[in-house]
Amino acid sequence: MKNLGKNHKKAIIDPQLGKDSIRQDALDHRLFEQMLSDNPKVEEFLYEDVGDSYPPYRNLLQDANAALFKYTPELVPEQEIELEYLLNQKIMEEITESPKYKELRVFTRVDHTGTVMGLETLAQELKEVLKKAQEQQQALEDLQKAQQAMQQAQQAADGEGEGDEDGTPGTGNDSSKYTLEEAKQALEEARKNFDDSVNQKEFKGLIAKSLKNTMNTVQETHNFITNWGLDSDPGYQKMSHHEKTRLLQKMRNNRKLAQIAKLAGRYMALAVKKQAEKLKPGSNELHDLTTGSEIQKAIPAEKALLGHPVAKYLTYQKMVDHKLTVYETKDKVKEQQGPIVMACDESGSMSGSGEIWAKSVALGMLEIAIRQKRDFLFIHFSGDSNPKSLKVDTFYGKDGKNMEKIIEMCEYFDGGGTNFEAPLKRGMQEINDQEAFKKADFFFVTDGKKN
Repeated sequence: MKNLGKNHKKAIIDPQLGKDSIRQDALDHRLFEQMLSDNPKVEEFLYEDVGDSYPPYRNLLQDANAALFKYTPELVPEQEIELEYLLNQKIMEEITESPKYKELRVFTRVDHTGTVMGLETLAQELKEVLKKAQEQQQALEDLQKAQQAMQQAQQAADGEGEGDEDGTPGTGNDSSKYTLEEAKQALEEARKNFDDSVNQKEFKGLIAKSLKNTMNTVQETHNFITNWGLDSDPGYQKMSHHEKTRLLQKMRNNRKLAQIAKLAGRYMALAVKKQAEKLKPGSNELHDLTTGSEIQKAIPAEKALLGHPVAKYLTYQKMVDHKLTVYETKDKVKEQQGPIVMACDESGSMSGSGEIWAKSVALGMLEIAIRQKRDFLFIHFSGDSNPKSLKVDTFYGKDGKNMEKIIEMCEYFDGGGTNFEAPLKRGMQEINDQEAFKKADFFFVTDGKKN
């Protein structure tokens, strides 16, 4: 569109012009449609007021989706874009040239979950951008009208119009009053106005703000995944993209879960570090010195004699007689560990920071239990005196993580008074009733207050 010389007619009616601002193929389009069907929250943006006032909005979201997800997204030059979609191209150009976009891509590139979470926010942000971009949309409309007038003037000049009543060439409408030169000048002026509008500091600032807000949301989602240990959870990895998105949305929209996750991340990181430091089963440690025949276990002084032309025969003799001085090692035997039982006070006085801290610690301990293949029992208690009626969440080490149950454990809070005997009795019942619980580690968490 910038070159309006002899080939201006071709630029106007070139059938090769497309709608995509990010280069895509049929597969990209199908993936976008599939993403919409799996994520109603993103799709609903397409049917809100902006979709009526700015029809190319759907294409803009498709461009944004491709820009976030594709491994090497390519911005389509404006000369290859249909005029109706030129504002989309300018928005995507501003987005892809931003440093924030490069940061955002770390979490979204070839990552369906990260892309959906990012697009969900970016779709909302771009909707707000378009609501405030009335000047840019009007400038685009004026440019489209000027282009149409240019085309009609060209047709009139080439004698392709229908002709006016007086027999002079024309298009049969008001645009025929423009000469070719006047239409060309009007088109160039309209193009300049459009370029000036999209280069305004305020417009660019809106896009920069939308990227910043999107980055914050995606970063928050990434922190959720890390703090909850989902990145190393086989169960989470096996979920469909839709299931992952639904789970993350549920967690993000719950303020208590967000607070627990933020604090729990520290305890879970400590648990992972502690587990990594543990020695692998079957490894050996130096225990003592003894005599034997294995030269590979001989002390350095014995091995040194092998380099002497005469003394080496003494070493050979010791090997035959099993009298070499060698290191005695023994295997480190991994001590079998039992389940972890945690009784958590959920009386009224524990509400707020007390509950957040207790359940954050519980998540750290649960992480240890899962990594050590140990069962984990979480007992909720408050004023109920009947041990059997207490809510208990049981996690089996062999099953790995169950995020639905973990969220349920964190969300549940009884409230009320405090009864210390019931959870102790319930915990002892579990230990006495189940053979595996004989070696259980029992933890009791309370603020020590009675309501």
